[in-house]
Amino acid sequence: MRRLTRHNSALLVVQTYADCRQYAVRVANLPPVQTIESFVLRARRICAHSLMQGENRALLHTRYKGDMTIEITKTHKTGAVSYEMVRRYPDEETMESLAARVRPLMLGSETIAFKKVIDALRTIIKTTKLPDEFEPLTTWLGEWNQLVLRGTDNAQALAIQTDEGMVTDRDLMYSWLYGDVVHSNAQEDVKGATYEQRYFGAVDVLARIVDFVESALYLVHKLYEEGFVKMDARVFEEGVTVRDTTKRLPVVGAYAREVTDEGPPDFESIDLTQWENGFELMEEVLQHDVCTRWSMRAAGSQIAPPATALMRQLWDSIASQMEPAIGQ
Repeated sequence: MRRLTRHNSALLVVQTYADCRQYAVRVANLPPVQTIESFVLRARRICAHSLMQGENRALLHTRYKGDMTIEITKTHKTGAVSYEMVRRYPDEETMESLAARVRPLMLGSETIAFKKVIDALRTIIKTTKLPDEFEPLTTWLGEWNQLVLRGTDNAQALAIQTDEGMVTDRDLMYSWLYGDVVHSNAQEDVKGATYEQRYFGAVDVLARIVDFVESALYLVHKLYEEGFVKMDARVFEEGVTVRDTTKRLPVVGAYAREVTDEGPPDFESIDLTQWENGFELMEEVLQHDVCTRWSMRAAGSQIAPPATALMRQLWDSIASQMEPAIGQ
């Protein structure tokens, strides 16, 4: 089976083989400017995450540095002294959402994989020498590779010893990400590391990755301000997260009729003369200051009372409660 899907300017080619259940995916690169604009939107979404704000940011920064505290407790009555190494981590569910936001930059097949972002920048400014205050783009790519590339035995800041050998923090991060979060891959169970060990190692590495992404976003913005990269300025301003989770829309009309076996009507040809006007049903209530705001929840299931009956029940309920006030 072969399927072609066009998404924006990226062409996704998927070919599957039913006999061996294998698949291959090729994603065409975006044009350089669109790659950089897409990176800006993604990086801003990462930087807008709750773990990058306020006290959470301070906590994540301790994981960036690999901080730990030694707590010493002495019991004066017995003279006993105990020592504990304490490291504090963010909530796992919150960390999972941050990992999901940053993953497209880490995955080489994604259109905004960080290497493709650097390649896009080099394509655009290849004939222009950057000022000395800018680190070479090759340096940025090299530092990124040190953070994310697999297949190296070098730890960033932490390595643990299990019964099966030494495990680096980078291996723990990928084991948690692909073995516990986005996939359920038993092969990612690295050398007998426990779930907690995988998570704690992942947090430290991801903290460094998102810190790097924030710096890279600043780099792109500076290149834009200095005129080295021309792009749509709106990518630095438009919303990248949902902040208000209560959605309010003005209602300009409300109509109801008895439930039938017919499917939803075609709104282009609907005959409103066959429907009851909900505003007229509530007109008397709205004339009194006693009721300033009320809510109606409509059920659309087959077992729910007819919509008209629901509105009448609501009307009768409100009207009965307001009788003393109406009579005064």
